[in-house]
Amino acid sequence: MKKVKRKVNRKRIAIVVLIPVICIALLIANFTSIRLSIKGYHKEDKKVVLKLEKDDIKDILDYDQIIDISKWNKVENDSHYLLYDEYYRASKKSVKKVVYYIDSYYERMEDLNYLGYTTDVLFKNSDVYTISNLDTLISASVPYKKAKKYLAIKGAQIKDIKEYVDSGFKPLKAVLTVSYPGIDSSKRDDRT
Repeated sequence: MKKVKRKVNRKRIAIVVLIPVICIALLIANFTSIRLSIKGYHKEDKKVVLKLEKDDIKDILDYDQIIDISKWNKVENDSHYLLYDEYYRASKKSVKKVVYYIDSYYERMEDLNYLGYTTDVLFKNSDVYTISNLDTLISASVPYKKAKKYLAIKGAQIKDIKEYVDSGFKPLKAVLTVSYPGIDSSKRDDRT
């Protein structure tokens, strides 16, 4: 009888110990899903987010806004939800235009970041930094620190950025000389 009671007690102890361990394991396994729920994500949006890479999930969890995943999934996209949302808030462009720009930008992001053209710079001036202009900046290989003072001049042309920097002129003179040579008053011009 004592052996039976000992076995029963051991089983009870094992169960009492295992239940919290299993609960903790389940919490750990579903921690990200729980955090997404607490943040306000719905079941379908959580499924989409949980399929992303760990760094992307972390960025979404750290983001101070809730991203409307379903809005972005109405068009074909490359799942850059955080960038879509940030750019959308900065530009107020249509969903389709945002997805096109971000997916195109993302293909060039490593090269642009290497040159110092961050998402903040590009998003604030996205009307200037079109996809073809991004390609021009990459091929010109002019770091943002050097290009910044020239690009700040109203009327500066991204296609001329390398010539501005190579000219050695101060920004205004470089822009006028390279992009608008007829405006320079030191040159004789017989036109009226």
